[in-house]
This record gives sequence, structure tokens and C-alpha cells, in this order.
Amino acid sequence: MTSSKIEIDLRIQARRLLEKHLEGDRQSFYYLRLLSRYAHLSVDEVMKQVITIEDMQDALAVKRGYRDWLSLVETENLKTGTDTLPVPIVLERQLAEYEERGIIKFDGLISLSLIDRVREDIYLRLEKSGLWVNRKWNHQKKTSMKSALRGVNKSNIFQALITKQVLTVAKKLLLGEELIPASFPSLLFTPPYAEKWIVPSSVWHTDYPRLGKEGSPGTQMFTFLDYVKPGGGGTIQIAGSHHLLNEQGIIQSKSIKRLLSKEPFFQKLFDKNALSRDSLSFFSGRSNNTLLEAVELTGKPGDVYFCDLRLLHTLAANTSHLPRMMMTQRMLRSSIVSILPSIYSRLLDKKLKRKSLNGQ
Repeated sequence: MTSSKIEIDLRIQARRLLEKHLEGDRQSFYYLRLLSRYAHLSVDEVMKQVITIEDMQDALAVKRGYRDWLSLVETENLKTGTDTLPVPIVLERQLAEYEERGIIKFDGLISLSLIDRVREDIYLRLEKSGLWVNRKWNHQKKTSMKSALRGVNKSNIFQALITKQVLTVAKKLLLGEELIPASFPSLLFTPPYAEKWIVPSSVWHTDYPRLGKEGSPGTQMFTFLDYVKPGGGGTIQIAGSHHLLNEQGIIQSKSIKRLLSKEPFFQKLFDKNALSRDSLSFFSGRSNNTLLEAVELTGKPGDVYFCDLRLLHTLAANTSHLPRMMMTQRMLRSSIVSILPSIYSRLLDKKLKRKSLNGQ
């Protein structure tokens, strides 16, 4: 199998690090200490060890977030073997749509061969747990879905879903800025056959605070691993809501809903009487001259939605006969990552000051 470019580059880097180590250069210590077999040793002790090229390769792989060198090679080869789709060109009208609505869908962005392998891995795990037997759900089994699927997001095949096609689009939508993953990709799995499709009024939220003049924290990708039809458990996003509350400085996530609830559109959205799907289909309006629309994430295997991290969103029930299976990954703008700790610190300071003023 042809080696990927990243594998070739890291082999060269590992060889150079090993050569420097043999010459007495202590830079290698800062890589080797990432390995459990050397983590307890001092610099001098590491320098006395017989270090191999395999050690250096493992260290470079761990530094990039992989378990070891073999894990890196397997994941990169999966990407190379299944990435048969061309890198997409993001058109000006698509950039304009994303800017206006904060959400856009790219059809067939991930190859079906890769999607099939990920889905196969998920169902194998469900079979082993006893939740999926003879292509039917075993409702008598007490094992939780969360327990059965624990660790799937850290598997090589699952992480291979973050393809160059996906990363290219994400970077283009954020006008070329470098992106940093906020965490491991996650599996969104909602079992089928809910009795009634409702949108809970109490769980509308945003995942990140408003950053004021700093703008969007980044984008979130939702990759379809199977068909998700209307009423099938797809996340509900409020297109256009990323334009609101950006002039008021830094606002913590839980305060955003409280401030929005002063507007008629959101008063209706947050109504305790759960909305039926029929009413949500036509749920659109304006707030401060901003066009808003509820969008239910539906699609077919390989489709990918990109959503501004400022969008208000919520979960929904799955009344279909298929589980809702999606991969999601948040990507943060590199310029934002460095200031996020200070932002959360300032939010905490404000909270403590309010408590002090209230005598708490």
C-alpha cells in the first residue's frame, strides 16, 4: 500500500530526531517523555537509553494525538484508501450562504466506502453488546447504548472521517483561517421508534459563549452515517441566530437564551408547549431585522452540514425506523483558541462579582 504524505514526512522527522539523539541533542527528550515507557525517567536517564527508530515514530504519533505509530499509519492509510472524491471547490455563493445563514450542507462530501466501514464497526459493537440481534433491536437487553458504543469515536476508522475534503471546506468557510479540533470527533446515536416527535423547549442552547468583536469561535460538522429523514432525530438549528447578540461583548452560553427570550420569535420557540414537526416546518421569522429559520438536519450517507458555533440548537426525538447516526466534530479558529481561557476567566470574574454585590 502506498504510504501517505504525512507518514513519509514523519518517518523522515523520526530519523532526524534519532540522529540528533545519538549525537547527544536533548531535544528528543521532549518527544520521548510522551511515551509511558519513558515518562518516569529524567532527561539524563532518557539520554542513556538505547532509543530506536520505532521509539521516535511512536513519540511523533502520540504527539499528533494517535495511540502509537501503527495507529497513525492505519488511520492515514484508511484516508488514502477511501479518499477517492475530489477536493471540493467552495463557491462564492456558498460562502455567502454560510455567512448569511450560519449553516450549509455539502452533499456526498464523504465517500460511501468509508461511511460503510464506519457503520459496520458501529453495528459490530452493538451486536457484541446484545443490543442488535439478527438485524433487529433487542429491547430486553439491559446494556446501555452509551456503554455499547464507548470508545467508538477514538477508533482509527471513525477518526478517518475527518477527511481532507471536510477540512478544506471548513477552512474555506472560515475564510482560510487555520483550524484546531476542539476534541475527538463524537458519535451522535439516537435509537429509533420514539412515540412522538417533539422539540423540547428547555434544551435550546449554544456550545460556546458569544465572543463579541472576536466573531465566530469556529464551525461544527455533522456527517451523516446513514439516512436521517424528517422526524428522524436530526439536530434542530436556528439559521441566522449567529448574527444576534454580537454587539454586547462576551456573553456566557447560559445567558444567551435568557437574553434572546425577550424577542417574540424566541418566546414562541421556548414555549413550554412542545412544537409538533408540522409547525416547525414553517417556523421562521425575524428578530432585530435578522431572518431566522428552524432547520432540521436531514440527509443521506456522506452528506455533511457545517454550522457556525454561535447557532442556537437543540436535540429532537427520533420517530423513524432507523437510528440517527452522525459524526460531529467542532473545529475552532486558531486565533480564538489562545483567548478562550481568558474569556472564561473573565466570565467567572463577572459571576463572582455579581455574587459579591448580592451578598452571597
